[in-house]
Amino acid sequence: MKKLLARLRFKRPDWSAIQRPNPVAMLAVGLIAICTSLLLSGDFFFGFLDNKEQDAQVLRKRVAENVASGLAETLQAGSDEAVKNAMRNAQLVNKDIASIGIRSANGQLLISSGEHRKLWKATDSDKPDLRQAEVPLMHKAGKWGSIEFRFSEPERGPFTWIEEHSTLSFLLFMLLAGGTSIFLYLKRALQSLDPSSVIPERVRMAFDAMTEGVVVIEPRGRIVLANSIFREFDPSRSNLLTGAILSSVDWLRKSLPDGAENHPWNVAMAQNTTTKGVTLNLGELRKSLPSLPERLVINCAPILDGRKRPRGCMVTFDDETQLYRANEKLTGAMRDLEQSQIEIERKNAELERLANHDFLTGCLNRRAFNERAIAMFERARNERRPMALLMLDIDHFKSINDRFGHPVGDRVIRSLGTLLLSTSRARDLIGRFGGEEFVIALPETGYDAAYSIAERIRQDVEKELTNSMSDIPGCVVTTSVGFATITPAYPTIEFMINKADEALYAAKQAGRNRVRFADPIKTAKPVVNLPAGSR
Repeated sequence: MKKLLARLRFKRPDWSAIQRPNPVAMLAVGLIAICTSLLLSGDFFFGFLDNKEQDAQVLRKRVAENVASGLAETLQAGSDEAVKNAMRNAQLVNKDIASIGIRSANGQLLISSGEHRKLWKATDSDKPDLRQAEVPLMHKAGKWGSIEFRFSEPERGPFTWIEEHSTLSFLLFMLLAGGTSIFLYLKRALQSLDPSSVIPERVRMAFDAMTEGVVVIEPRGRIVLANSIFREFDPSRSNLLTGAILSSVDWLRKSLPDGAENHPWNVAMAQNTTTKGVTLNLGELRKSLPSLPERLVINCAPILDGRKRPRGCMVTFDDETQLYRANEKLTGAMRDLEQSQIEIERKNAELERLANHDFLTGCLNRRAFNERAIAMFERARNERRPMALLMLDIDHFKSINDRFGHPVGDRVIRSLGTLLLSTSRARDLIGRFGGEEFVIALPETGYDAAYSIAERIRQDVEKELTNSMSDIPGCVVTTSVGFATITPAYPTIEFMINKADEALYAAKQAGRNRVRFADPIKTAKPVVNLPAGSR
């Protein structure tokens, strides 16, 4: 028994599980109720659903039949005068009867009262006429005649037109009274649905005080509340936001991906998760709507009920235009700084090149050559690797200057520097030692390779440089080359340079335009300058 009572025990209903009626359904039920009430009211006050003309026709027909019955008895029992008196009495009793006439079967009017001859209008139509009626008089042989009744015109009151045109008046009544009632009902219903009437003023003021745009929407995406910041994004349509679908807001629709289901607030409600950091770049839209910011960041948080079901969504629109512009300026400054750094590096490289290279030939100057040749020499000696050094100058260069001028002399020097740079290896060091004298350091190069390089240079100078000066008759360019290779007996690069210079001197002594090798056994001695103009 206790178990049975426990099963039958009343359980409190879960009101949260009962969903609220659909507003559209509620509006439909209300409109149906209004229309029904109007129909019943119209029929109660004006009788729209009754056919008054038909009722009057039936009533007058009954009156005519009753009067005709009495007149027929009088006609059989009395004289014509008695019949006329009966007609007059009938008119006195029934004020609607304007005239009465008795007509024979052949159409002759026998007896009448009032102006029946004038009022009666014969017609062949079977359509009933509210203003006259005809009752046949019969005898054994058939129809003897008929009694005709002409009724007076009905009195016209304030509702006579309505009674005569019941269908049209009903439509007008529904249009005016029904339209007004439905308008007032919908106005009241929309006021009930308007969030401004149900959301406390302090809540709306709190939303308006926020620095970002805030919109609250219901599950179908319609805007329930939009704060002042969001409304200012499009001031021309700020009064049309409440009740509108957020995804249909024009500037949002143009800047978001196609398909409302892909919009962040719909994704947040569908997945029941918070959506953050959706960025909108509105630079193009600002051309037609200047009130829009350049950049907005959208964050969406679903509003859940007690069962964790989405009942709407709160959407915030953060204006990050200033931050965006600051980042743009910072990025531009970084680009400018990077460009400046590149320019500085280029300038430094140019300065370094100017500091280390001869301006006329592009070869290393004497200081830069010495610094790099020392490192090459030390590395070759420590690693016991071969190395060679060539010393060369232009034969009879002073004579070229004297005969053709210094510009031609500079041209010859520049051409020789270009030739040496174009035929050298990337690891070779080529320097202008002074005037027409050049020096070349060749790493990983022994005697045979050094001699071949020196001879090739001598031949190239004799052939190519002379050909390049063909526009100057009588200008022949040759060079003498002396070279040395590293040995344990050479303590420094300066010693090796002096040995190569001794070999160059020997080439000059042997007749110029030739190559000579420095004897590593003999001790290097100071360079002996040849007499002026002899080199």
